[in-house]
Amino acid sequence: MNLKINSLDKNFLNEFNKIIKESTEGDNLLSISEFKLNKHLVYQFIIALVAFIILIFSVGRQEIYWIYGAIILLSFFLAKFLYLFVTQQKVNKSFLYFDENIVLKKDLDSVDFFPLHQLTAVDFERAESDNFVMLKLTFGNDILYYPYEKSLRNILERFGRNIVNIANAKKRGTTGQMISSNLLLDLLYKTPQAIDSKSKTKFWVISIVISSLILSVLLPYFLDWNSFREAKEINTATSFREYLKDEKNYLYRENAKNRIKEKYDEAIEKYKNTSTIDNNSIIRILEYLKNNEIYIVDIIFRNENRIKDISREYDVKIKSAEHSFTATKNKEREQALISTLNQTLGTIFPSDIISIDNISDRENVPKIGITYTYSNSEDGSLYYPVSQENLRENIRDYYYGLTIYWDFHLFIPIEKSSIYSFTLKSNPAIQFSAETSSTDNVYSNMVYSAFNDFDNEFKKHFFGK
Repeated sequence: MNLKINSLDKNFLNEFNKIIKESTEGDNLLSISEFKLNKHLVYQFIIALVAFIILIFSVGRQEIYWIYGAIILLSFFLAKFLYLFVTQQKVNKSFLYFDENIVLKKDLDSVDFFPLHQLTAVDFERAESDNFVMLKLTFGNDILYYPYEKSLRNILERFGRNIVNIANAKKRGTTGQMISSNLLLDLLYKTPQAIDSKSKTKFWVISIVISSLILSVLLPYFLDWNSFREAKEINTATSFREYLKDEKNYLYRENAKNRIKEKYDEAIEKYKNTSTIDNNSIIRILEYLKNNEIYIVDIIFRNENRIKDISREYDVKIKSAEHSFTATKNKEREQALISTLNQTLGTIFPSDIISIDNISDRENVPKIGITYTYSNSEDGSLYYPVSQENLRENIRDYYYGLTIYWDFHLFIPIEKSSIYSFTLKSNPAIQFSAETSSTDNVYSNMVYSAFNDFDNEFKKHFFGK
């Protein structure tokens, strides 16, 4: 006869627990923890829990579906573990028990009853686990198996001898042990309470509840924690900005903002030790960037071409500069200068602390204004290829000498006028290299020489170089 634990009368369960506790193990009672009987389940749960913890603390939002699967799997093992734990609390051991009338086996949430007088054989068999021995009791066509710890084989054998002796005595009509016969016999004839149909789905309900709780409460926290942990490991202003970019991250937003400000404070302290013509204006820019949570400084270029055709003033052939100063070529030179200036800034500041760009003319962003003007060199100098120095002047290829006038201004939105400015007259080097003697190549290299001159001036004012 098989009955569910939750179908038994509460008073009977209390009395039954008392009988089991008062019984002497080895004589008529074998008991073992459900957790020992279900070691495989406990191991599965521990492995699943460890794997889940490793996963949940190592993945980000991009692996969200892996996390969903891990949570569902963990919930399955956790529900099984909790179900095992709860059922063990009702009758706290799995056990095999007998008295003069009945052999009783309690396993998880069920109890099996066998009439003792039907016992026909007692055997021992190897269990799947090397830590257990299987006690095999045969009741006619029914067989009862019970695992017991191999290290306690002597108790198991004593139990086997006792149950055989009592069974034989019962068959011979002798009295035998009198422990709980009346109570257990009375139970056999009681009508079990109706088992609530909901209990059949209890395990799955527990799994669903656990999954829901983890998904709704713990998962957002872990994802947020992982995102911030990854940002801390990278430990740059960019990594913390990436954390702040995702609106789902909310637990450490203030912390991330403070860490970005710390990066600016570190950069400012480092820059203060730089000997420059003026470092106060760059510090003010950095302070503004820090307080407004930005790192881009817009650069705005304006240019003017005042190169005049002076070929009539010389009795030589001068290459025209007309096609070497188009808007497209000016844009290329400006982009090259931006790259050079950022490299200069990068000698002290990370690019995510301050960076120069000219994507758009944005409001509330610090700005660099550069106006440069192309003009004929003041002394009217001309250049010619070194390879032609032995040729007569009237057959050489000549190129205009150029001067570029620079006007530099640094602005922050909270000031109406520039906070720093300088001017520069930049002449090409007396001698410079060109890959070819083509007109465009010569003039481009002449201009880049002057642009490098501006970069050196920029360094002198702000970086002491």
